[in-house]
Amino acid sequence: MHDDEDKKFDEDDEFDKTFLNDEITEEKENVSDIIVKIVNAVSEILQKKEKDSNTKKAIKQVSDSITNLLLYKNKKYGNSAIEPLHIFDKGTSSTCFINIDNKLARIKNSPYPRVNDESDVIGYLMLDLAKRYMDGENIIEQIEEEKD
Repeated sequence: MHDDEDKKFDEDDEFDKTFLNDEITEEKENVSDIIVKIVNAVSEILQKKEKDSNTKKAIKQVSDSITNLLLYKNKKYGNSAIEPLHIFDKGTSSTCFINIDNKLARIKNSPYPRVNDESDVIGYLMLDLAKRYMDGENIIEQIEEEKD
């Protein structure tokens, strides 16, 4: 009888091993699934950061290019956007706004806006803000408040 008990214990022991092996295999599969989910989530985050980084780089490159264009034109035209000669135009309107209106009329009458048209409009708006800043208006603080 003692032998039968040992045999039964061995069978139970074998059953427990199989059961434990199945549990371990299932746990490994669960861990593998979790690892795959984590890797996928990290990959998505990195792709979004890369896309955000590419957008930031593009914004920076375009704004730097427009800034360089403004500096070039300001030198070439002798600061005329902020200090106009008023040879023909004796009005009191901002020269920047007059130039924007002229540029917008050109865009309106064209089949599509050219890069030059778009960069000029942005440039005139930036020049107007620069002039207002030079005249004492707190433009920088107002721009920074837009971040809030």
